[in-house]
Amino acid sequence: MKYVILTFILVGVLLLGISGYIFNSNRSFAKKAIEKTGVVVDYESSGRRSRGMAPVIEYQTKDGSFRLYYHNVYTTPPSYEIGEKVQILVNPDEDRDVRIKGESIVFWILFGLGFVFMAFGVVFFFAFRKEI
Repeated sequence: MKYVILTFILVGVLLLGISGYIFNSNRSFAKKAIEKTGVVVDYESSGRRSRGMAPVIEYQTKDGSFRLYYHNVYTTPPSYEIGEKVQILVNPDEDRDVRIKGESIVFWILFGLGFVFMAFGVVFFFAFRKEI
């Protein structure tokens, strides 16, 4: 039983650590990035079997040309409408490095899972500490 408890706690710590790294990475990116407005021009499907859709966002670079950003989060129904304006963050050194402002779903998923694993590990530890 102690290995199960230890595994829950270690997985929780690992997931919380990864979510912390992602949070810091997103924060440092946002500090240096330039905020721009993009427009959703299309959707990209996640595959033949799945019905998830990700927005394709057109934005203007600093040299005046237009680029497409293919978002990597697929949802059903789509999270944005075609023609909708979206605030994006663009890396000033590499204008292909783009993120949608305020979206950090991976952080929240990993943080939530890490918290749950840690909570179960701690609860199991105190519930079964006489057996350990």
